[in-house]
Amino acid sequence: MSAKFIQASPQALNPVVQRLVPYGSRLPNVAMEADLGRHLDYFRDMTHGPTLFLYAAETDRVLEARAQGVAVVVVDDRFERSGVGEPDLDIWCVPDISGALRGRLFGAERQALLADANQRMVAVWSGAGVFSDWLSAALSSLTRPPPQERRDGAPVLLLPNVLEPGLRRALIERLESQMVEGRVAIIDKGETRSVELPDKKPRRDHKLAKDDPLYLACAERVSRLVMPELYKAFWIEKLRHEGYYLARYDDDRADFFAAHRDNNTPGTARRRVAISMELNDDYEGGGLIFPEYADHRHRAPAGGALAFSCNLMHEAVPVSKGSRYVLLAFMAAP
Repeated sequence: MSAKFIQASPQALNPVVQRLVPYGSRLPNVAMEADLGRHLDYFRDMTHGPTLFLYAAETDRVLEARAQGVAVVVVDDRFERSGVGEPDLDIWCVPDISGALRGRLFGAERQALLADANQRMVAVWSGAGVFSDWLSAALSSLTRPPPQERRDGAPVLLLPNVLEPGLRRALIERLESQMVEGRVAIIDKGETRSVELPDKKPRRDHKLAKDDPLYLACAERVSRLVMPELYKAFWIEKLRHEGYYLARYDDDRADFFAAHRDNNTPGTARRRVAISMELNDDYEGGGLIFPEYADHRHRAPAGGALAFSCNLMHEAVPVSKGSRYVLLAFMAAP
């Protein structure tokens, strides 16, 4: 095993902010001058798989991470060159002279951070418990399906790790305590009305009020974790939160939502992006189909989100076993 020792440049943090990286957020970029005059850039050069950031690193932790195929960034002046061998890009050793990077990533309680392939922080190790056990468990949540050749499919963005477990549990509890039969907006004699249409949408719902703490928590996650990805993927810069809805699909009711668009009434015409966030994954079937493009069934992991244009026709198909809980958000033009 070998390491590349690098000295952080003054632009190592972009930008430097004085708070810890929260769950699901993209880590700050680290741009550095390396040996032989090369410039290394975390966002550019870490191209596949997860990354482990270590502070107060011990050689056995680095070895364990490399054994599990994880790229390692060591942020610690005390880490010895002799412990890892000759230069290599699988291990970055960053002497953080100012302490700005350590303060941004680790604070007083953290010793290791795991970032997914999208450079988003998904797990923290505080030093409690066995490091190798923590790392194995954290990596198991990042398992991807085998790669496939795709020649069709809708323009849908799938994002994992948007809603953490505690928030998901709180949303499910709220829905179960206050759900009502879902309604659909229709145009009747030139007027928009909300009605029950069991042949189109048999489903139970709950709308979050805008002053509800749960609404505010969900809006914060979407602003911090989803909107930057929409900008990165589609150059979408500015949208407003229009509404947040909880929904439940049950197998014994054969719940579904027939093919529809989310912006085809006067009251919804300014909607631009729909976000469907999974609150659980202990069910079978379910998911979204975009019939204009293909018949693939799209389903995010628990805590993950599907983001797509409100112009796209889509349908929610029934679950075959269990109950599916979902948080639905609509982002509208300002």
